[in-house]
Amino acid sequence: MDVNLNKSILPNLALVLIDMQDSFIHIEERKIIPNQIAILRFCKRNHVPVVIVEYIAEGRTVPRLLRETQKIPSDSLYKIIKEYDSAFVKTKLEEILESLSAQYLLITGVKACACVHQTVSDAVAKGFKIITASDLIAGYCNNCSPKREESWYKSTVIYFDNHKQILRQVTS
Repeated sequence: MDVNLNKSILPNLALVLIDMQDSFIHIEERKIIPNQIAILRFCKRNHVPVVIVEYIAEGRTVPRLLRETQKIPSDSLYKIIKEYDSAFVKTKLEEILESLSAQYLLITGVKACACVHQTVSDAVAKGFKIITASDLIAGYCNNCSPKREESWYKSTVIYFDNHKQILRQVTS
């Protein structure tokens, strides 16, 4: 989905960080963490609220990301504990996003074929505009084709090749 973004979306933007817990992140998937840190720093500088989503009983978000989230003002930081793949099922995520007047969700996290996919699907159905990049989401299930999943994201959301493209557009 081709869309030009600019800083006018900032008042209606929220970051959703999904399942960045050790039990879900394998070596290959760790490469997205520095990109997520860059996005978290952008959010702090631009007063973009951050929602951390964790799957119940899978531990905390990885320490490198938690250290960055601790720099976010507490009135802009939210945490959701979920029991289902979608962060919208039986949580207060939608209520939080509505209270923030969020229309655009910048999505990062794992598993791109499961929890991220389900959360994005539900968000789109609820009318949110989703922004993500190939270097902000990772983790494809054994029965998923990464190319097919990437094609789904490209046709469903505002999808970039990398997070730097998002940052360039949103700050222009």
